[in-house]
Amino acid sequence: MTTHRYHADVTYRIRLMVESTDTDSAHEAARRAALRRPGVQPEHLASVIVTPLSELEQEEIGNHRAWQEHQALRDRGTFDQRTRWCSCILPEDELLGIVRDELFRPFGLLTKRRQMVFADLPHPVDVRGIWECLRGTAAGRTSKSLADLVTWETAPSPRLTAPEYRTLLRIQEATAEIQRHPWMQGTSGEAVSTEVREHRGICKKCGGMAFERSALVTIQWAGRNLSREYVL
Repeated sequence: MTTHRYHADVTYRIRLMVESTDTDSAHEAARRAALRRPGVQPEHLASVIVTPLSELEQEEIGNHRAWQEHQALRDRGTFDQRTRWCSCILPEDELLGIVRDELFRPFGLLTKRRQMVFADLPHPVDVRGIWECLRGTAAGRTSKSLADLVTWETAPSPRLTAPEYRTLLRIQEATAEIQRHPWMQGTSGEAVSTEVREHRGICKKCGGMAFERSALVTIQWAGRNLSREYVL
């Protein structure tokens, strides 16, 4: 029997929960959340439809947020922190510090990504070991002004080497562990997402380039998006 090739355009619907101040911003937040799914490219998104939640849905979400915060403070907070939370005077940073330490624990052996800087790129040097790209520029440049000498780019879904892919598999195992955490009970399968990216820097003076591939892990917990990025 002769086989034939066919084009197949498949449209499927994903229900995501996003928060924003208006419909346009919610539309963009939903689009970004969808693109964090493995293999999804911008050209795959035919349409995004956002609708506001009903009052009952808002109330259910508020109750679930309070439950998640209570669980975190019950398990990892101090008596003083629990008391201040009940009085609505516990600082947000203090609460999220507790949560980050716990939920990102499975990534403890991985390397957190730091932002690339001018010195990460290869630049020609003179006999004194000074970057030639800085010749004729103002002395005492700050880190920000040095960064301005570089064109920075971030590209989604890069190709990965074998070691990078093995690291990504470890990250995916850790995200599955987070999804099973008791504090994540009642959340959707989209509550923990991973976005693989490639960061590139190209010097505007010499053309020297450096790149780094990473995985941005985002956890939706109690109405907050907690993110950390790890080197692949």
